[in-house]
Amino acid sequence: MEFVYGALVRRVETIEYVDAATGQVMDGVGSNPPPRRTRHVYFGLELIQEYACGGGEYVSCEAGPALVREFVHGNPEECGGGIRPISLPMTQSVAL
Repeated sequence: MEFVYGALVRRVETIEYVDAATGQVMDGVGSNPPPRRTRHVYFGLELIQEYACGGGEYVSCEAGPALVREFVHGNPEECGGGIRPISLPMTQSVAL
């Protein structure tokens, strides 16, 4: 596993070379899938989204990463109920 940190010392990317659940090597050599890359997106100090590609279970990294997780911080009810979490399909790719 490899971690990439940005200028503000926040993790901006995680690269996994072994699937933790199955122990499968993900190095892109032979029949092995490419490493799973996860990009972490922040709004201020808060992590708000994660995008992933590769690893055999997500879209290829050439096609662009897919949104896999979103985080909502705080209580939406205290903001007048106007903030609603959104959900996008796992296959949607976004250029980063």
